[in-house]
Amino acid sequence: MPAAVVAAGSAETALLFLELGGIFLSLALLARLAAALGFSPIPLYLLAGLAFGTGGLLPLELSESSSPSAPRSASCCCCSCSVWSTPPRS
Repeated sequence: MPAAVVAAGSAETALLFLELGGIFLSLALLARLAAALGFSPIPLYLLAGLAFGTGGLLPLELSESSSPSAPRSASCCCCSCSVWSTPPRS
């Protein structure tokens, strides 16, 4: 069995960690793009949510979770990422 699956506990958990890592990487890349263009990354996060969310242009087929709080905790993670990446005002 691969080490990633053993560390995650199950194949579903390993896949969930990979998907979350991909989402966080995408958010980080959007933040870098916004910083290079000189504005806040939050509008790009919102556009990405519209493009890839439910009913968007490209709906994501993420793993089904057995936890009913998973969608809520994922949205909290995205909100906290937007707060962390917002530069302080001077």
